[in-house]
Amino acid sequence: MNHPFAKLPMAMRDSDLYQTELEKGFVRFPERRRNFERHSAATTSETVDYLPITLDIENVSRCNFRCTMCQVSTWPKQKRADDMSFADFKALLDQQYGLIEIKLQGMGEPLLNADTYFEMIRYARERHLWVRST
Repeated sequence: MNHPFAKLPMAMRDSDLYQTELEKGFVRFPERRRNFERHSAATTSETVDYLPITLDIENVSRCNFRCTMCQVSTWPKQKRADDMSFADFKALLDQQYGLIEIKLQGMGEPLLNADTYFEMIRYARERHLWVRST
C-alpha cells in the first residue's frame, strides 16, 4: 500500500549538478572532503570530530510584511538583529571549511538586503557550496 503522502511534491536537488559541485568543492578544498568523510563515517554513539556540513544562515531578520501569524511582526521594529554584513558572511564561510550546503534565509525576508544577498550567493557558489533559499 502506498503511503498517503507519497504523491505530494518534494523539494529535490538536481542530483547530477549537486554531485558535480560537491566534487569541485572537494578538489578545491581537500579539507572539506576529509571533513565530509568523517561526517559520513560517524555514528550516533561516536564523539563528533567534524564540522557541520550544512548550515542555515539568517542574513536578514526583518520583514516588510506584517503577517498576523508570524513572530517577526511582534519584534521591536519588526527585526531581531541587524542585517548580516558581507564581511561577517565571508568570515563565517571561511571558518566553516566543512560546509557543502547552506540555506541563506531565516525568519526575515532575505531580499530586503538584495545587493548583499546576491553577493553572498556569488561568494558561496565560488566556493562550490550548494545554496538554498525559500
